[in-house]
Amino acid sequence: MLSETVTLQFGDQPLLLLKEKALFLPLSNTLVLADVHLGKIEHLRKNGFALPFAVRKDYLAMNTLIERHQPEKIVFLGDLFHSRPNQSVKDFIQWRTAHASVQMILAEGNHDRFHKTLAQHCDIHIHPVYLDNGIRFLHDCADSHGQPTLSGHLHPGVQLRGAGKQQLILPCFYQHKNHLILPAFGQSTGLSVLQPVQGSSIHIITEEGIESFDGISKS
Repeated sequence: MLSETVTLQFGDQPLLLLKEKALFLPLSNTLVLADVHLGKIEHLRKNGFALPFAVRKDYLAMNTLIERHQPEKIVFLGDLFHSRPNQSVKDFIQWRTAHASVQMILAEGNHDRFHKTLAQHCDIHIHPVYLDNGIRFLHDCADSHGQPTLSGHLHPGVQLRGAGKQQLILPCFYQHKNHLILPAFGQSTGLSVLQPVQGSSIHIITEEGIESFDGISKS
């Protein structure tokens, strides 16, 4: 059954998976997003790809989440920006100013190649690994070492197959033990089909809501 939110017990606290490809930690009033990749379209156009300018869907989606959940803090799990500073940074600073009361933290990703002084202009705190209430927040994680861990980087997706050989790839939250991988939040990002392992859980995201499955795979 599809649901707009899915509640999980993660470590010592609950968390809400949101169909908007984000999650919310109610005890710490924290919104978590992964892989926004701001400026990706601008970067590709600069390198010769004839792509249309992206509409401001990412900002509109973030604004909606902030209005709905009223977070005290937003944690970005890396790759907030896609490349070196371009117009997207100016846009972000303007957006950040409109949400000055919200603390913002970035668990630095491999695409976040901007100078540290730029973080001061954006009023965002950067950490290689951010720790809060017993949970690790970071961009890429190969092993949680048993500690509750939230990460991004992989842009997880799941492939569904129909009886008529139809195929559909949808974003998902992917959980194995104490490690939860978030879907990419950005509208211009791709998907990477993960191969589920025994004991994993997949929370598939559609426009209508989230559907959860346990086990090896869903087909």
